[in-house]
Amino acid sequence: MPPMQTVRALAVLTSIAALAACGGGGGSTVPTASVNPVSPVQVQQGPSGPTATAAPSPAAGHPTPAPTAPASSPSAAPLSGALQNGVEWPTNFVPYASSSIWNRPVRNTTNPTLLANSAAIVAVAESGDRGTMIRSSEFGAPDAVSHPVVFASASDPTVTTHCALYCNPATVQSTIHIPAKARPASGSDHHLGVVQPDGTEDDMWLVTDPGRDWRSGDTVTYGGGANCGNFYTGPGVTTNAATAGGACLAAGLVRAAELRNGVIPHALFMTIACAATNYVYPASQQGDNRCTGGGPHVPFGAHIWFSMSDSAIDALAIQPWEKAILHALHNYGGYTMDSGGQTLDHATGLVNVMMEDGAQFNPFGTTPAMTSYAQSQGWTPSQMGPSTEYIGSQNWDPAGIAWGNYLQVLDPCYAQGTC
Repeated sequence: MPPMQTVRALAVLTSIAALAACGGGGGSTVPTASVNPVSPVQVQQGPSGPTATAAPSPAAGHPTPAPTAPASSPSAAPLSGALQNGVEWPTNFVPYASSSIWNRPVRNTTNPTLLANSAAIVAVAESGDRGTMIRSSEFGAPDAVSHPVVFASASDPTVTTHCALYCNPATVQSTIHIPAKARPASGSDHHLGVVQPDGTEDDMWLVTDPGRDWRSGDTVTYGGGANCGNFYTGPGVTTNAATAGGACLAAGLVRAAELRNGVIPHALFMTIACAATNYVYPASQQGDNRCTGGGPHVPFGAHIWFSMSDSAIDALAIQPWEKAILHALHNYGGYTMDSGGQTLDHATGLVNVMMEDGAQFNPFGTTPAMTSYAQSQGWTPSQMGPSTEYIGSQNWDPAGIAWGNYLQVLDPCYAQGTC
């Protein structure tokens, strides 16, 4: 997302209907997949290339993170081959380094260190929570505002990039490769991340859809974004990113393969309807959609944690995919890195996460993995503009959980690796 002046609608996995974004996009589809020519790699160890961007500076009052040994990762098996467009990522793959904030488990789930006003933030955010909605993010739907990421090869079209709105020194490279069939998300944010042959992730917001296949010599016009470092070995955050809080586009998305496997081995990308005027690490700026009324409100970068134990989650009479989300929130938590939609932060509560976007599949001629999973689970089809999305749960509140009793905001020292 660009700087904080812009108000944007967000499509979120667990959002109420009132958070639906507007807008559209399109592009023809053909049954062709562009293959990333990277040789097979170990999980989180990608091809050689720049690992340029460093994590943003901590907020005032919190020390700079000291280097820490990478935490053990549940995704340590080697990949079976290169990642491909229009194909599900392997279930054993997560982007970014094992030491990234997205891939480090919470070290203390018994008596964690909390943000000083954690209880008050949760009380405000959950005071009027009307429940949330689990849904797929289908390409072509007006509220598909997730974060598609595609993989370029050296033989793909070479295009010039042009930042037209919120530009910065760490902006996207001036010339990149882009798969001919690549399209931005179809909702109002029009995100698109393009991983280069050397592993560099170029993230863009408000990308202009070409209306046809990309060709060498074209110009990709976008509103704001950044070179987000290495997709395989980078930190997964940067300053002036394509998301408002500083997260790289592939960070924290829930994928169909993870729900099918019953394990989400990473922290979740989270949104809030509106944010406080302050921010904490790993966010690199204030939120753009500011809360009004009494607080305290959720700061950008807030590390949201679900305190229910794994054994208690397993004992709940809920679906396996619901348990997978709750386990991820307990073992990794989620980072609040974007805002938009409502003007009251309790409109959707604290649990708002994103899932992979259909734009990673449809333009390449394949059915989105989440669509297939949703259909296999009997999720309810819902017509969203020109596309059918699938609703896994209306007013999601698994087993009648009182969210306010289990949600807490962790101290930024967990993200910094200092506690």
